[in-house]
Amino acid sequence: MKVNQWVNGVWDEYTKEEKAAARRIADQKYENTEKGFLMRLYRNMQSRVTGVQKLKFHLYEGKELLGREEFYKWAKSSEDFKKLFIEYVASGYERKLAPSVDRENPELGYTLDNIRWVTSSVNSGSTSANVKVRVNGVEFPTMKLAGEYFGTDGSIIKYYLTHRVREGNKFGFWEVVRVN
Repeated sequence: MKVNQWVNGVWDEYTKEEKAAARRIADQKYENTEKGFLMRLYRNMQSRVTGVQKLKFHLYEGKELLGREEFYKWAKSSEDFKKLFIEYVASGYERKLAPSVDRENPELGYTLDNIRWVTSSVNSGSTSANVKVRVNGVEFPTMKLAGEYFGTDGSIIKYYLTHRVREGNKFGFWEVVRVN
């Protein structure tokens, strides 16, 4: 269905779907700028800590989040961010090369003494590399080792820890909890 509307002296005849697609393109263009990228990154961190992203809230609940302006100042003054962002743009915005904020100690929040710049690829792999877990009562120093013990690559362990299981809950025969 066409939406006919007089906009800024021009007769606008686009469907709602066409307008939505144009808006998504405009949003993506903005998010491909340094300012837009940092805005989206901060909003994602904020939504984890405040519980908007419900699926993983149990991993971030009660964790500290530095202020928005403090984050922007830190990011814009970081040589690591500048280098990673240039490489990300040069790659054609390949997601695995996107700059990502890594919490060095996953038990702490997003504070200046606990965050650093890495690629998204490195950050997504660091979860399983650094987290001790207990699976069905057996403790493991990493998710990967837990996965090997149970005959998987560790991704099922990570899935149950980050998406399905909160401490004390059981799903099927898996009980996965983070060990401090």
